[in-house]
Parts: sequence; C-alpha cells; structure tokens
Amino acid sequence: MNLKQQVDKYLLENYETINVAKETPTFRWKEVADKIGKSIGSEYCRNRWRKITGNKTVTIPPTVSPEKFSYTSGKEDKNSGTKEFTFTADNIPSDQEIIDHFKIDTIKYRINQIYHKTSFGGKYAITVSLLSNKPEFAVDYKKEFQDFLDSYNLKKLSPSVTQKQTDSKNTKTSVLLNLSDLHVGKLAWDKETGSDYDVDLAKQVFLEALNNLANQSIRCFNVEEFVLNIGGDFLHTNGSNNSTANGTIMNDVDSRYQKIFTKGLEILTTAIDFLSSFEDVKVKVFIVQGNHDLATSFYLGESLKAFYRKDKNVEIVNDPHIRKYHKYGVSTYMLTHGDCKDDGLPLTFATEKPDYFANSIYRYIFLGHLHKSSRKVYLTENEVNGVVSRRLNSLSPTDAWHNANNYVGAKRMANALVFDKQNGQIAEFNYIVKK
Repeated sequence: MNLKQQVDKYLLENYETINVAKETPTFRWKEVADKIGKSIGSEYCRNRWRKITGNKTVTIPPTVSPEKFSYTSGKEDKNSGTKEFTFTADNIPSDQEIIDHFKIDTIKYRINQIYHKTSFGGKYAITVSLLSNKPEFAVDYKKEFQDFLDSYNLKKLSPSVTQKQTDSKNTKTSVLLNLSDLHVGKLAWDKETGSDYDVDLAKQVFLEALNNLANQSIRCFNVEEFVLNIGGDFLHTNGSNNSTANGTIMNDVDSRYQKIFTKGLEILTTAIDFLSSFEDVKVKVFIVQGNHDLATSFYLGESLKAFYRKDKNVEIVNDPHIRKYHKYGVSTYMLTHGDCKDDGLPLTFATEKPDYFANSIYRYIFLGHLHKSSRKVYLTENEVNGVVSRRLNSLSPTDAWHNANNYVGAKRMANALVFDKQNGQIAEFNYIVKK
C-alpha cells in the first residue's frame, strides 16, 4: 500500500471524527497528519481530504446518536429563569437533537447558548444554557397558526403574481471580518470594572466571535474570500516595558511580554487555520498596527508570514504602511487603527490609491481605537458617490483606568460585512459579547 492509499484509508476510516472536528476553531490539519505518521505534511493531508470529499459517492454519516449522550451535571436559577446542564457525546449534536433527547419544552424554554470543549479524537463536553420564555410569549405557535388557517379562507393567501426567489448562493461574495482592538494582555477584574479579562479570555472571545460570524456568512452566502481585519491594538503592549508605542506605562497587564506575544500568535494561527478549513475559500489577513502595539504587531505579522509561507490559500498583508487597502468588485476600503484626526482620511484615500478610488462605486474607511461605533458619510460634489467612515467596536472590556475615567458603556462586539462584486455591501452580521 503506497503513501496516498494509506492516507486515504485513514481519512475514510475517521471521516466522521474529522468532519465534525473541522467545524471547530481549534482544528488543525497538522494534528491529523501527526496521527497518520509517515512524515506527511498538513497541506498534503488537507489536499487528500478535499479530493475524497469532492467525490460525490462519499456518504456523509449522521451527526450524533442519542444513545451516545451522557448527562453529567445541571443547575437551575428560578429567579433568572435559566437552566444549565452538561453532558458528554462522541460528536457535537444539533440543537434539535439536544431538544429531542432531553425532552426540552420549547414552549417554556429556548436554547440560549451552547458551549463545548473539544480534543481531537476524544469526547466532547457540551454545556447547554436554557432561557425561559416570558409568560406572554409562552405560546404554542404551531397550534395558533393552525387555528388561523382553519379560520380563514386559504384562497385569500394565494399571491396573484408568482415571484421567482433569488438564490443568494449563486453570487460569490467577500466577507470582511472586523475583530478590532482585542488587547491581548489587558487585565481586568469583574468586581472593579464589570468584566474579567486576561489572555485566555481574550482567546476565547476572539475565537467564539470568529466562529459565529464566519459560519453565519457561509450559511447565507457563497463566500470566495475571508478578509480578517484585526484593527490595531491586537496586543496590549509594545514590548518588555509593558508600555504603549508612545511610552505610556500599562499597569493592568496580564503576564509577561513573551507570553502575551506567543498567546497572540496562537490565537491568530488557530483563527487562520479555521477560516482556511472552508473549502474553496481564500483567506487574507491584514495586520493593522495600533498605538499600543506598533512594533509587536509587525513582529506578529512577520511570524505569520513565515508560518504560512507555503500555504497558497492564505495571504498575510504586513507591510509597514499604517493604512492598508483592499478592493473587491466595485467596493474599496481602507483599514487603519484611527489614532489620528480622521476628517482628512477620504482625501488621503484618494491620494494614496487614486486607481482604487476612481474605479470604485462604494468606498469605506474602517477605524478602531475608540472602542465604540460611529459613522460619517463624506459626499462628493455630485452627492452620489461618497466615502463612508466607520468606527468599530472592540472585543475587549473596560480596564481600571478607563473605568475610573468614565469610559464605560460601549458594546463589546465584532462584525462581518458581506460584499457583492456588483452591489457593494449587501449584508452585515454582528456578534455581541454577553457578560
């Protein structure tokens, strides 16, 4: 049996495990390659998987058999109307499988969130959070709708004109993932600022947001590229002095600068591996320098370029210029941190990228820095084609200094903007961090 046959045999025998693991943000092809052995590379392993799954004779196995669920613990808070329980399973179940197996009364409760811890080839520990429906909404909607049908003449509901439904999957799109100002290394204490935060929580919130936004985009549109914008200040400090690039000492710092850097690299490689796991989707990552991490973010970008130098599916943009540009169809946008006067940015846009500016109908500027959302529209003389400048929220919470100076209340969120080649931005998905 040659090497290709051995690899294909392993992938087919472990099809179900790999297929489920691929949907998680921690999945890496290197782990699969290491299991196979034979000194094969992760890229070869991924290419063989694509060949196999491209064959229409491959049968996708069912997700989870109910008998594989094993209840471990649970709790209920009657004051807040919440329930939470944990179980183990061989694979990640769907919402409906959980509802059916545990006989959840969907009139009284709805699934609020599902968390799972994964280890490749092992079991999944899955926690389900239920939220009670308010009494006025605890209605059997199927019965209500059936009563409605029984009460009215169905002919009245028939449309006079047949309208053809447009399939959004026919149009290729580009998705800009804005996950700005993560501040890996920031330290916050819930009792002081309202939220806990450290390097591990930064990783958790970034990957949860990315997973949510990417999967929503893939479900609704035919995505041909993901553009990841980390928006500046991805790292909280600029080196061993625990200060910003301008020398401001940061008192609330979690861990040593070496650990902050390696944790940031771990977060981004996990994120890029997850995005590149979607078939036929290119990944482009813009490293935008911030006022906190002007130097360290550049080092991070160079590390990523070396890590993915042989991956033709991934492009890392890490040039020293503080303003980055991307064009897709009739849309062009500038990405910059935004720690500057922003009124002159449209003119800067037209000056630095005159070809992009002239050949676009829709022009955008995306900024971070202030950790809150705002929007400005600059119109040209004909008041048709303008530039939209938009501030992005941050995923990181308020630290002690900002809390003491009353910089509070902004939503912690990230977003995904979907661009069509002919029509510009056509959709937006938001992920809001809940405490």
